[in-house]
Amino acid sequence: MPKQTFFNLQPAKQRNVVYAALTEFTNKGYLLGSVGDIAKSAVVSKGSMYQYFEDKKEFYMYLTDYAYSMIKTAMKTQLQNCMQGNVSLDMVTQESKEVLWNIIESYQAEVCFLFASGNEQDLEIRTHIEKLNHGFCEQTITPILKNLIETGSVRTDITLEYLVRYCQAVMGMGKSELLHTVCYQEEENRLTIQMKHEEWNVLYDMLIKLAISGLHS
Repeated sequence: MPKQTFFNLQPAKQRNVVYAALTEFTNKGYLLGSVGDIAKSAVVSKGSMYQYFEDKKEFYMYLTDYAYSMIKTAMKTQLQNCMQGNVSLDMVTQESKEVLWNIIESYQAEVCFLFASGNEQDLEIRTHIEKLNHGFCEQTITPILKNLIETGSVRTDITLEYLVRYCQAVMGMGKSELLHTVCYQEEENRLTIQMKHEEWNVLYDMLIKLAISGLHS
């Protein structure tokens, strides 16, 4: 966790530090990412960074917590209706289409960072990310599938665990496609996902067609 001095910063300054770090680590990875370059981009002294975080690894771990939390909260809030009540698979897929697009648009730096973090080789970081990913699924994908099972919308001859893994695999294909559209905006020092809404619709429809073929009873 960051030190209290980080939380004492004004929200705008906290945001500058976080987004400078998301860009740096996404571009260069954990090992090559420079705390000094992050400080320079955030317009703070390098020494101040170590008043906010114990070391680079703690900083990186915090960023993974932050990114997962932001996206998970957005998904849980916007897909709440899919987690309870009498919903069909078609209703869930249609609602998810716009929700996921909104998240891609609104949390581009976080999404890009999480894409990149999946390639980290440090064992402690990988273990931490796997734990976060498990928690993410438990609070988003799992309750939606559990509700669909209860309403008879998806197959029951396969365990919930395997249905979750299947959905993760399909989502992984979408991640690979999105990675090809990540672009660094040098003048703004930030990463963006250069995909049009129409292109997202085509990609999503392809992924959902595949997902439904495995989820239907």
